Amino acid sequence: MITNASNPKYITSDNSVIMLDVEIEGTDGTHQFVARADDVEDSGKEIYKKATAGEYGPIATYVPPEPIIPPIVIPSTISDRQFFQQLAIQNIITKDDALNAVKTGFIPTALQSIIDPMPEDEKFAAEMLLSGATIFQRNHPLTNAIGQTYGMTSEQIDEFFINANKL
Repeated sequence: MITNASNPKYITSDNSVIMLDVEIEGTDGTHQFVARADDVEDSGKEIYKKATAGEYGPIATYVPPEPIIPPIVIPSTISDRQFFQQLAIQNIITKDDALNAVKTGFIPTALQSIIDPMPEDEKFAAEMLLSGATIFQRNHPLTNAIGQTYGMTSEQIDEFFINANKL
């Protein structure tokens, strides 16, 4: 048997369901109780009726739950097609360069200019990576170097990968 009820609040947008804190004879503490006008239990109908009559205090208005926003996942890799297509979308390289890069492993002039000043051993590795890669890693040093050359922050590089991953 419920001995006390308090803190009523509507939990549906049509105000057809009320949740209250109740004390139940023979138990310790308070428990949550849900009541409806059309409750299957008479006790639920009675508590709903008393709550709407104001016997347990004012009923708090319904507050819709916060929408669940999935976390942004930054992909660790994107394909070569995604990489060059996103470069073209952001006007870093031309569409023709993007197509050539995907078709033949051609390194676009804009990216070659980043590689040219590198020491020979790094230059060869960078050229091999850009002309032969089928995926691009977000955390590869060359990814950061390309982004920095174009004034991109780490967050903007992340956004580049997120957008490319959608393609």
